Amino acid sequence: MIAEGMACDSESTTIDYGFMDVNDCAQAVIDAGYQFFEHDPNDGECRYEMTWDGFCNEGLYESGYYDFYAAYGWSSGATGDWYDYDDDSWYDSWYEEM
Repeated sequence: MIAEGMACDSESTTIDYGFMDVNDCAQAVIDAGYQFFEHDPNDGECRYEMTWDGFCNEGLYESGYYDFYAAYGWSSGATGDWYDYDDDSWYDSWYEEM
């Protein structure tokens, strides 16, 4: 998970509903050819985000529905460091700087 209770303001497309397991949603996102996605744990909505990276340059906003994820590790681009979506400790420090 990149950001709990946050959504990316990029263009997005809903794949389907009923993905109660976020890992199934992640696999559907990969199968669709994307990496970043939002998942609603309440109804299982799974939608991929058309953003460049996990920082979501289009802007993150608070959401009562979605959590923002990367389907697999991602690079910040600026540093070349790889981030694992299971370790979101980087996000806390980055978000505080915003």
